[in-house]
Amino acid sequence: MIKFLKNIFSSKHTLILFFLIISLWIFLFSDFFSGHLRLIGDAIPYYENTKFYLDQLGRGVMPLWDHTRNGGAPYEFFLRRIGEFNPFYFFIIILSKLGLSFYHAYATFLTIYYMLGVFGFYCVINKILKNQDAALLGAVTLMFSCFSAILFRSFIVLVFNPLIWFLYFAICFCDSRNRRNFMGMVFCLMLLLTTYIPFYALTILIIFALCCAVFYREQLLIFLRSVYDFAGRERMIVIVGMVLLFLSVLPGLTFFADINGAVVLPDRHEGSMDTHPLSVVQQTVALGGTPALSFAYILPDLKGLRVGDIYLPVITFLLFAGGLFLKTGRRFCFGLMFLFILYWLSLYDATPIYPFLYKYGFFFKYIRNFQFFLWIGIIPIFIFMALDSFCRIQRMKEMFQRKAFVYVLVFCIILQGVFVIRAMVVKASQKVSSYRYEDNYADLLLPDTKTAQVIGEELKAAEHIVRTERSLSNMYIGTPWMNDLGQRLDPNVLQTYQQIKLLLYDQAQYFDPASISEKDIKAAFIDLDKALVELREAEKNVADSSSGGAAQIITKESTEVMPSRFNANELVLKTNLNKSKFLVYNDSFHPDWNVEIDGKAETIYRANLAFKGVWLPAGEHIVRFHYGKRWQYLLKVIVLAAFTGLFMYLIYLQIRIWRYGR
Repeated sequence: MIKFLKNIFSSKHTLILFFLIISLWIFLFSDFFSGHLRLIGDAIPYYENTKFYLDQLGRGVMPLWDHTRNGGAPYEFFLRRIGEFNPFYFFIIILSKLGLSFYHAYATFLTIYYMLGVFGFYCVINKILKNQDAALLGAVTLMFSCFSAILFRSFIVLVFNPLIWFLYFAICFCDSRNRRNFMGMVFCLMLLLTTYIPFYALTILIIFALCCAVFYREQLLIFLRSVYDFAGRERMIVIVGMVLLFLSVLPGLTFFADINGAVVLPDRHEGSMDTHPLSVVQQTVALGGTPALSFAYILPDLKGLRVGDIYLPVITFLLFAGGLFLKTGRRFCFGLMFLFILYWLSLYDATPIYPFLYKYGFFFKYIRNFQFFLWIGIIPIFIFMALDSFCRIQRMKEMFQRKAFVYVLVFCIILQGVFVIRAMVVKASQKVSSYRYEDNYADLLLPDTKTAQVIGEELKAAEHIVRTERSLSNMYIGTPWMNDLGQRLDPNVLQTYQQIKLLLYDQAQYFDPASISEKDIKAAFIDLDKALVELREAEKNVADSSSGGAAQIITKESTEVMPSRFNANELVLKTNLNKSKFLVYNDSFHPDWNVEIDGKAETIYRANLAFKGVWLPAGEHIVRFHYGKRWQYLLKVIVLAAFTGLFMYLIYLQIRIWRYGR
């Protein structure tokens, strides 16, 4: 490894300087790492969902359902966002087991993962430009520009890291056709295919390949020929790589197919003409995109600067401008073409490119927020072009090749970055509220007897039961039945009712969703006289069930129904009833939920418009609600094992290269 570091860094002083710069960067963002400042924007749900996933994984559960979100919703959408198979997440679990709070473990993970991306950028610049001074400038520029601040506002690092390391392994593969470089490319592609909607990365890779075909056709053909030759020599490795890539695609494909009809994303899907819930309306400049970002902050007025605003060091623009007056080569032209295509695409309907691709390119119907291309592609390639200009400037005069000149540039970048980053941090919000999934969120929170009485009184005192007119949905993701109920029922009534987790009714009455009356809704949600049930089996006449009084709210003290196990995907109850009753579990209905009584599958009903219900027999029984199919869990375990196994294999190959040089 020492030999590897010597090859990467020009001297011991450069390596020491690099670590000092990292220490300064950590100090500048220390308020975020300590938790004194709150994460911003998309960074919040990414932190929250990572916590939920790893909390459940630590309990031995692969979470496919979230009972806390909008009355209960499938969790696969958020697993796709965080890329749940990334082996680096295990680092958070290890730190948590060592005693760190989850937030500090996550902040440490973010720091290390981001620095891994910076180091990847350093290695790529060094490989392409063959100039360690330029590589150092590139890494420092990336750290002290808006790219680092976006770490606390968005998910960009989850896409940028595998992209930059894929490029590194691809370049190395051209020089050395070995297993590490090939499997490194496979691993990075697997991460990209399982992180959020992979079409951002796919778009960048397609544009990159197009630019290579124009300016580096021979090198591209050599690369493809190298892959072909490697496949002939290492057939088994290539087959394993293709199988791993196929496995990494499967979770996304099954999610895309299964989500239709059983999940809605009203906010995301609003206005889209396509029926698939993941599709989005055709974006316009008025809705956002790169033009919506304030370019006034490129040379910023520190008073109004916020975390995530665009900012690049002045030195970067000076170097880029200097290159325009020198003889340009293919690299600079390659960068310009890549830059302009990606920028034009991010202008939405201001150019004909995006409308055409939205109409004829299938995956453009499923992505929005094209300003993400700014951070994933435009900023890194602009920095690269500035560094290419720096290399050409260095070749002009000997004085520009001196270390002192390079260190002056580094100092200027850091100095300006310190002032800008501190201005951003000052504007950030202090933590005044908790994040989702804290405290005892993982428990089934049954009310005590006194609280249950208060809930019943609040329901009966409600002035309005149903909305006078259906409201617009404010749900981000949920089931269509819960979305419909939220638009029908008064929000205060629904919120109060959902404090009840389990209800035992003596009566259950069939309801027609198209013609349900306010009287029926009042009976189910206010008076708690009878459950409303949409039959899935017409031959069972639940309307003939025995009559009785108001439903029993199951409390912590109840002996008739007692929870014995609860997690994200499962609820197990012990029941002891004197007669048959209808149990309503106030968690969203979904066709992938199943129920077993004493190990025997029973019919699960959609009850009270949006929840789950089942008939319970008299006597002592074990009732188990569980979500998902066995093959879904098996697929998750196989893919997670594939990622972890490949990651360990890459570590083994890298250690072997360090020790034996091969």
